[in-house]
Amino acid sequence: MLGIRKEFLPQGTRHYIPLEQRTSQSVMREVLSKDSAIVILIGSHTNFATLLMAHPELKRNVERLYIMGGGVRSKNPTGCCPEGSPNTCTPTQCGIRGNLFDGYDTNPWAEFNMFMDPFAAYVVFHAGIPITLVPLDATNTIPITVEFFDHLKQNQSTYEAQYVYKVLELIKDTWFNDNFNKEYFLWDSFASGVAVSSILTSYSTKDNHFCDMEYRNVTVVTSNEPYGVDDGSNPSFDGRAVPRFHLRNGSVHSGHVQTGLQDPFCLTSGKRGKCQDGYTVETPGGIRIQVGTRAKLRENGSLFFFQESFIQSLNDPKHKAIYNFEAQFPCYKEVLYKANQSSNMFSRSVILDMDMSPGDIITLFYLLKLPRHTLDLKAITISATGWSNAATIDLIYDVLHMMGRDDIPVGLGEFFALGQPYLPSGTTGDCKYRQWIPSGEGGFIDSDTLFGLARDLPRSPRRYTAENSIKFGAPRNTNHPERRQQKAQEVIEKVLHQNNKRKVFFLTGGPLTNMATFLASNTSLKSQIKEIFIAGGVVNGSEKASAMGNVHTLPQNKLAEFNFFLDPQAAQNTFKSDVKIFLVPLNALYNEKLTISLLDALNATRRTPEAKFVHRLLLTVHELEEKRSQYSHTAKLMEEVVAAVALAETSNLKNNKRRAQLVVEATGDVHTDGWTRIVDKGGKNVQYVSNLNPQTLALSIARALNSAANSAVLASFTDQMASWTSSC
Repeated sequence: MLGIRKEFLPQGTRHYIPLEQRTSQSVMREVLSKDSAIVILIGSHTNFATLLMAHPELKRNVERLYIMGGGVRSKNPTGCCPEGSPNTCTPTQCGIRGNLFDGYDTNPWAEFNMFMDPFAAYVVFHAGIPITLVPLDATNTIPITVEFFDHLKQNQSTYEAQYVYKVLELIKDTWFNDNFNKEYFLWDSFASGVAVSSILTSYSTKDNHFCDMEYRNVTVVTSNEPYGVDDGSNPSFDGRAVPRFHLRNGSVHSGHVQTGLQDPFCLTSGKRGKCQDGYTVETPGGIRIQVGTRAKLRENGSLFFFQESFIQSLNDPKHKAIYNFEAQFPCYKEVLYKANQSSNMFSRSVILDMDMSPGDIITLFYLLKLPRHTLDLKAITISATGWSNAATIDLIYDVLHMMGRDDIPVGLGEFFALGQPYLPSGTTGDCKYRQWIPSGEGGFIDSDTLFGLARDLPRSPRRYTAENSIKFGAPRNTNHPERRQQKAQEVIEKVLHQNNKRKVFFLTGGPLTNMATFLASNTSLKSQIKEIFIAGGVVNGSEKASAMGNVHTLPQNKLAEFNFFLDPQAAQNTFKSDVKIFLVPLNALYNEKLTISLLDALNATRRTPEAKFVHRLLLTVHELEEKRSQYSHTAKLMEEVVAAVALAETSNLKNNKRRAQLVVEATGDVHTDGWTRIVDKGGKNVQYVSNLNPQTLALSIARALNSAANSAVLASFTDQMASWTSSC
């Protein structure tokens, strides 16, 4: 939430716990099994469609559906040329049905909620449930006007009103042009208000307080003509003797399914895109539903009826919020802990590039525990192309705060692997490789929440924010440009400048996107790289070699390791560079044995808060692996820790070092991309390790974690709360 969530919202006791978190379907099933209910859908229809398909008997208990989404007769007001503008002004998405601001050149018809899962929307529309649709037709008529914004600013008597204003203000301040008050709308809020008014007026078409309504026949487009052609785009039909979901070959569902925002099928020369996936089209054969057409404006013309009600509701003392974060903790003090500057000329300066996987978090704890006169962690750069989402960067800030190292800068890297962003903006792109990271068990949700343990960490005053500055290319300064999130390349260059031409080691624990981006730059600072210690790859001489990769979600790719697979072009480019590389491949040891060995060592001794936290994390992962087969891969994501030990104790690995010429495959074929091969000539001369002893490594890591030196200044969020109370 633009960095506002952590600043403003209180910290509750409920949070995600693996295998205990209820699914959307189970919650909806429980409610609808007991009694009738009204359902409001303000996002993708996936959850509700899945419920209806699994339990069709429950639809009789759905009294009515309210949906925000689609565009029936809408005309997009964004990207239009102002009246009287010169002929040089070129309209963009102006006048199209949909609002795919980053994909209207391939699909000008769809609205985001419908586009995210068109078939789910079709299932919901055709379920036989009474529907009120609030499409773009209506929401486009109620922008956040200057009058509304000023009125909200003057009426913030509750925490919820303050929160809404903070969010809208920062969106406004970071809007890409000067037309925020014409182009930003109360989409979901307005639809919810229309739903409330409809319920209070017994679903009347004429009497809704906030919106004009009428009935129309509407359906949702799920594929594009020609129908019945197998072109590899439609997973419900292609390659199947029997289509999924009892669908009929040759039906409206059997055509081309848009495969991405830049799908070549959808592009037409000199015209707007031809794909209509997710379009809520008006047709005689459609479902007769109630449709919102226009927001109702007050007689004085200053505010819409809904806008006035919205502000009144937010400020209503009934059901108001109990507290925000500061009210929850009135003794809270924003304290930053900084280590003394290291001046030892013999210490190794290190920049850690990580993707925030559990193995990376353990690596970070380990590095922070090492004596700074031997290894000095100068900065952290975050790879957003790896095993966690970019917003998990707040977790890194919290770990640094816990360890008293708020002085370490953190830079956020690119959001897409090399060659994957869509030009010219680069704000969207292809997820060709990243799609193979699981979203569920052991994947994003567990990394992003650190298997449910993230909320136990102390809460850092530092966090990601959308705050920005003209200095860095923003259209305007926000209220706090000094809080802007630094980018990875900025942090790298700043550290190298400040290091007075001393050599710096890099340690990478994720995809090599940030590393390759820096090496491709024209800066002379590249000469300050002493060596890159890379966790990744599988060193094999041939396809028949015994060492296998770990891309378990894509069995056809047998020899790739995830860090190299997630950005194979970056890995290949890094290996083609002149910089010295020390590789710690996946097959340097059996990593699951390292997990068990480290768990055994910490079972025996846990003297420090950081040792206890790592023990909890490893124990959680181990128990999940025993309970659910989908977690079997998580214990193997530990090569980052091995690479950190290799960097810290290089002199102790003499008998384990090998040399070979290596190349990384990056041809665009997901079945072979990321493979690391030994070649006779033409490869990168790389030093790597093999046959490492997991017990020895585990003892080194446990010894560092249990050291009294460089220990945590705050053991947990509970410990932090106690410090606030004692200082009151």
